[in-house]
Amino acid sequence: MRWNGFRAGLSTENKNEREARRQKAERFVAVARAILLWERTWPAMWPGLGIFGAGMILALVGFFGIIPGAVHAVLLLAFFSALFVVFWRSFSRFRKPGWEDGARRVERDSDLPNRPITEGMDVVAAGKGDPWAEKLWRAHIVRLLASAQNLRLALPSPGMGKRDPRGLRFAVLLGVIAGFVIAGPQSAQRLVSGLFPVFADGVDNSVFVAWVSPPTYTGMPPRSLTDTTVMTASGDIQAPINSTLVMRLRGTSSRPVIDARPEGASPACC
Repeated sequence: MRWNGFRAGLSTENKNEREARRQKAERFVAVARAILLWERTWPAMWPGLGIFGAGMILALVGFFGIIPGAVHAVLLLAFFSALFVVFWRSFSRFRKPGWEDGARRVERDSDLPNRPITEGMDVVAAGKGDPWAEKLWRAHIVRLLASAQNLRLALPSPGMGKRDPRGLRFAVLLGVIAGFVIAGPQSAQRLVSGLFPVFADGVDNSVFVAWVSPPTYTGMPPRSLTDTTVMTASGDIQAPINSTLVMRLRGTSSRPVIDARPEGASPACC
């Protein structure tokens, strides 16, 4: 009875150990698939990301705000057409990594002797498409991985340098960062405005404000010209000597022109 109990306990321990190794192998395969997905996706994003970044730079520096609406619309059409074509060509042959791809990656990075998985992949061809046969084959691969002493995975190596040998992606990244610095608080507004061309001037949103700042020695606060106490009934401005007239115009792209002349004088000739 003691011997049988010892054998039962040993059998249970071995079974638990095998299950732990199997789960570890499955985790390695899952991580390997994620690495392969990144290595296939990231290179395929170029040069699409470069075109997208260039559009962001133009929007952030205010380029779309100074060109006519028709030109803006044509540029948007060309921009999105180029993005569609580039991404379609990059991902037309894209294939998501399968379980077997992940297993082979674990095999390669773990440097398993004789490459048991890769060399024996033709065995499953006899039952390919048969769920039962494929399940048995996968169980066989897991058993091979679980029998390895040390499983390991190398760091991702997407090989972006082959897609962008001149490193233009770094120039685009620096340009986007510089664009955000230039735009400052208006970054979000400029990015949104870049997507909507303006074909005609809408409502005038310009704001003009003016006020008189009396000298410091008077102790008087600045007064807006809209304040009726500043002007007389004839429209003259009442202010102490050496007062400062301040005028500000916001919300317009046109350059303001100040026409200051003595009362009764004719306007200056253009």
